[in-house]
This record gives sequence, C-alpha cells and structure tokens, in this order.
Amino acid sequence: MAIIPIRMQDSIRQVYFLSNGTAITAETLGHSLLAQFPSMHFRTKTIPFIDTAAKARAVIDEIDRDIVDANELPIVISTMADLELKEIIDTTGPRATTPCAGYFPAGAKNLPAGPAPGICFCR
Repeated sequence: MAIIPIRMQDSIRQVYFLSNGTAITAETLGHSLLAQFPSMHFRTKTIPFIDTAAKARAVIDEIDRDIVDANELPIVISTMADLELKEIIDTTGPRATTPCAGYFPAGAKNLPAGPAPGICFCR
C-alpha cells in the first residue's frame, strides 16, 4: 500500500490577524510563524481595532463566510487582550473549531510576571 503525500504547497490558506489594537503584533508574530512553512502559500487579512462586541461578531461572520466559501478552516492569529471580546471570537460559530494562535494566556487580565507567555495554540 503506497502512501500518497498531500500537496499542501498547491493550496492557499487564509490567515486572519486579529487584534483589539493596531494588530501590528499579530502581523509581526504571525508572519514569523508563517515563514516557517516556505512551501505553503497564505492569503492574509488584518483586522485591527476589534474593540466592541458588535465588531467581534462581525469578524466572526466574515470568518464563517470564508469557511463556507473556501470549504477550509482559516488560521487565526490573535492578540486580543480584551478577554470578553476574545471569548466571543474563540467560541462563536463554526470558527470556534479554527486553528488559532493566541499570544495572551487565557484568563489573564495582565501579562504574568516572569518569562513572556509563548504561543498558545488552541483547537
């Protein structure tokens, strides 16, 4: 029985950079992460200033439409420091199963003392 490799380099994966601020950190860290996969192709979209529940739900709606259109889960890289808005983005709709890299520890109101938290992959 032969194993046929999946040709990941032929697909283009959607990546979202989300933040309740400028999203510069999400973009910088995200591009550093994506650079580790040179044979893959990514289409990126930055959505900054997600600072209300209504904006968070609108982002979820956009990502959910992308899931349906592409028939593939996008990658979400988030630096949402507002925990209530992060919860909306992390747990709403089909997007709740999307691979997500968060840069703030879950449940933290402030960054913890000591070493900076690493990338937290969820779902």
